[in-house]
Amino acid sequence: MPSKQELKEKLINFFSRQEDQSEKARNDADIFCGLYSQFIEEKHFIDWNSWKFLDAKRQVTLKDLPTFDEKRTNILNKLAVIKLNGGLGTTMGCTKAKSLIEVREGYSFMDLAVLEHQKMCETFGVDTPLYLMNSFYTDDDTKAYLAKKGYNKVKTFVQSKCPRLDAATNLPIEDDTQQWGDDAFQIVQLMIDQNVDYVMECTQKTHVDVKGGTLIEINNQMMHLEMPQVPPENLPDFCSTKVFKIFNTNNIWVNLNAVKKLLPDIKSEIIVNKKNVRGREVLQLEFSIGGCIKNFPNALCVHVERNRFRPVKNLGDLLSLRSSLCDLDRDTFKIHHNHEMGVPPVISLDASIYTSVDEVDKRFPYSLIMNHCTEFNVVGDVHFGKNIQLTGKVTVESKSEKPATVPDNTVLKDEEFIAKILEKKRAECRSVEEYEQPVGSQSTTHH
Repeated sequence: MPSKQELKEKLINFFSRQEDQSEKARNDADIFCGLYSQFIEEKHFIDWNSWKFLDAKRQVTLKDLPTFDEKRTNILNKLAVIKLNGGLGTTMGCTKAKSLIEVREGYSFMDLAVLEHQKMCETFGVDTPLYLMNSFYTDDDTKAYLAKKGYNKVKTFVQSKCPRLDAATNLPIEDDTQQWGDDAFQIVQLMIDQNVDYVMECTQKTHVDVKGGTLIEINNQMMHLEMPQVPPENLPDFCSTKVFKIFNTNNIWVNLNAVKKLLPDIKSEIIVNKKNVRGREVLQLEFSIGGCIKNFPNALCVHVERNRFRPVKNLGDLLSLRSSLCDLDRDTFKIHHNHEMGVPPVISLDASIYTSVDEVDKRFPYSLIMNHCTEFNVVGDVHFGKNIQLTGKVTVESKSEKPATVPDNTVLKDEEFIAKILEKKRAECRSVEEYEQPVGSQSTTHH
């Protein structure tokens, strides 16, 4: 393995060979060189014996904060909103910006974000700017979509472009060119009234959030701890909901004046993500805005309810968001969680069948009714009809090579259900019977 100095020299030579020598490319190279220096100089894991839980003085709860004074429009005029829009959603079979996926009732994630923001500005008579931080993968798609929809006030910028490293040599890969609520105003009010420069919204950790980053203290400093920074032998503790009870929702509030003063010296722990790309082991160097919390002595953790956080990391999360667990408020364009229906379940879809959003759409043309469903597993090629109700732990399996069907109005509760292939004639007759069935008739229950 080359020495540290030799690695740095090879990195400089790598960037000098690149065709793009624009000002943006040079700035990106400078940023990556800083990351690379951290990568070869600093430890990648924390000392597990050095951390402790957050002191109470560093935490507040959103519901305990003073209600927002709507007369103080000056607060909203000091606000700017940045939404991260760099993901392709490759785990969901997407090749375009993940934000362009349809969520509910014809609206994409992008639609809901923009329309909700517009409604907020209209309600309070302000012109709060909305920015999207795109990646070079999502920039073109996003700009085209914004133009098509007439979202002319939304501004965009592109995040830094950095190469991946070969895990064997720790050097850049030469051919790495293939595409691979109103409650919030209480937080702005809090930051202004109490001179808080950084706020991270955290919520209660559940079984579906075990990989989410959390907050700890090391050497009397707050630190945002993510999974790649945890020694392998301590990963069970990190993933435990008993050890770590909160996690970062990725809603971050910062005072831009404070950022401007600190900018030359702001530091964040290096995050080394190990990935396999086209059969090659690579390292992706990252730092997060969450990791920057250590630079702000007066930072706060604000505990929020789960209804302010609905992650969609995979196709199962998308299915949950489209289910009866959520409603779309057409007035505010906010998605609300139906607490009386329970919390989102752990969903596992057969990876050989459900490879993309399109494949899910084909097999789940209607919203599922999830009534305190804790786990939902689908094995094989199964199509789901109307009014399918799931309760408890449910597994649906097809044992045939041909697509099977869960009939309309099926109710599944704590069971393993074998989906059948419907014969064409029987299916046609059944459709006629359903059409003639009087309103209010009982649904079929399978046990």
